[in-house]
Amino acid sequence: MNQLTEGIRVIYQSTIRMEREQVIYFDPYGVKEHAQDADIIFITHDHYDHFSPEDFAKVRKADTKIIIAGDTDVTKENQMLKCDAAFLPIGGTYTMNAKEAAKLANIIHPQVVAPIHYGCIVGEPKDADVFEKMLEPGIACIKLMEFGE
Repeated sequence: MNQLTEGIRVIYQSTIRMEREQVIYFDPYGVKEHAQDADIIFITHDHYDHFSPEDFAKVRKADTKIIIAGDTDVTKENQMLKCDAAFLPIGGTYTMNAKEAAKLANIIHPQVVAPIHYGCIVGEPKDADVFEKMLEPGIACIKLMEFGE
């Protein structure tokens, strides 16, 4: 596993759990464990597979901070981003498809990129292979999706 993605799990759809100094969740949905260990929860938008109060309750503790972010797309602003690691949606319904996401990844050129938002509700598991094949050399693709296992 790449050290940039150490401690990171893609639990289901776009549900990302990152454990470093704090436990951070992005878009908890499809959460099976009642961990109640989140220090911070990021919600990207109000689609049901990103904004699930039932799943917040499974990971939220008394002092959890909840923060609203934004959907990712190939926009002028996103093309100017520079980052070491990126989590890009590739499902193609309400988000970029694999080809569009690869285009953005090649523009922002992170060291490592993990495809998300595919193979569960929208998109198919093979979309990650299409995405990976379109990445420029020097961008590592880390497939972290657990598909509800």
